Amino acid sequence: MTNRLFSKKIGAKFLIICLSIGLFVSLLASCNHSQSSTATTSTKATAQPPTTTSGSENDCSIPLESTEIGVSATEIEIYVLADVNNALSPGIFQGSVDGIMAWEKYINENGGLACRKVKITHHDTKINPLETTNGYLAACEKAFAIVGSTTLFSIDLEAASTCKDKAGQATGVLDLAERAIESVHQCNPTTFIVTGKQGACPLTGGEREYTSNVGGFSWFRENEVPKNGSGIFIIPADIPSAIAASLPVVRALQEVGQRVSDGASMDEERAGSVRAIQAQHGEFLSVIRDKNLDFVFSTSNQIIAKTRSEAMVQGGFENIKWFCVVSCYSAGFSEDESQEGTFVAIDFLPFHEREYNVELDLFLTYFNKGKSGEKIPPSWAAGAWLAGRVFEQLIDTVVEKHGVNGLTRKHILNATQALGKYDGREFFDGVDLSTGITSNCFVLLQVKNEKFARVFPDKPGTLDCSSDNLYTHFLDTSNLKIN
Repeated sequence: MTNRLFSKKIGAKFLIICLSIGLFVSLLASCNHSQSSTATTSTKATAQPPTTTSGSENDCSIPLESTEIGVSATEIEIYVLADVNNALSPGIFQGSVDGIMAWEKYINENGGLACRKVKITHHDTKINPLETTNGYLAACEKAFAIVGSTTLFSIDLEAASTCKDKAGQATGVLDLAERAIESVHQCNPTTFIVTGKQGACPLTGGEREYTSNVGGFSWFRENEVPKNGSGIFIIPADIPSAIAASLPVVRALQEVGQRVSDGASMDEERAGSVRAIQAQHGEFLSVIRDKNLDFVFSTSNQIIAKTRSEAMVQGGFENIKWFCVVSCYSAGFSEDESQEGTFVAIDFLPFHEREYNVELDLFLTYFNKGKSGEKIPPSWAAGAWLAGRVFEQLIDTVVEKHGVNGLTRKHILNATQALGKYDGREFFDGVDLSTGITSNCFVLLQVKNEKFARVFPDKPGTLDCSSDNLYTHFLDTSNLKIN
């Protein structure tokens, strides 16, 4: 099998308007499966104390100072921006808030950072451009950094990139995002995305280079779909903000699957809506029948769920294969009997494998701390927790170089730019923040008996990290049409 890490120009043929995308970025994984590069972990996980710059690890006898906006002698204030309360998709990114709050509990119980406690403030961006901009303005006024955010409408980044620090310099504020949907957000100079970004920066208009993780879907297509089989890609089309995130992935998947002939896709694409009732999803089933298709792909858990439920009502679709991404990784999805057999690709270890990884066990322990019973986190919570852990590594770097009173926005931004690949502690694979290229790792799961079961790679506690999982291509973003 040939190595897929190469460039290929692709004609822009579809206007894909998408809602729940960060969803694509690092979640679609592996093609070379006879051999995989995996990260092995401990066989028994136990919660460990932090390996970071905490009060117990530094000389906290030094008089602490208020060194920066959001940094007092006792506290570091961090903002998290996340779309939660809204009419379109209520609670969509509550997981990002929950994940960074779990990290806050963990770090404060274990000495804090740079001899200070951490305070998390959530600004609800409500899938609203104005409210999102207000969030950045508020963070500029009050926070040392923005960590773990997930928003759909980060389109005005002027405040984040140019706001003044305590010294009066237009330094901007660190935005260590869980993921970034908008291209302008991905290319903001003070934004660094722990799950990686799809496209190259700076934005120049016209063609843009993209790198997509295609591994999980490639495995699915090679092992579950008949040779030369075709499918339908159903793209959420309720809002236009995520077009630049959805189109590159779909184009990459079709290119890798060699389903493009003379510039035209041999797969079908249709625009869907999360607002549509179940019966309206029957239009996709008509396409499947008429075109004799073999699989269904969507980034939306609601579209997959409603289409599969309607397929059960109509009957005759038992041989169709179904594929989704991280948006479908939830207890509610797996417990829906209509989802039996659906494949889901994620870019981190599945939560049911906590005994194989110390970091995963730590995340779940603190996520559930103070809750009644054991709750399964939303998928976004894992990425927000990761952002917090990366932030710890950055604080380590600043304190090592400048001391516990060296916390400034300039210093933390310099540390981020210089960090390179962070340590994901084998719960995630690390992303090189200096390039932002998405991770080449994945785990492919399948819903079986109302639970997620590992499909590939076989060994629990591991990720497939083959370089063949990445596919680099070009897309003309100035001429996009829906098929």
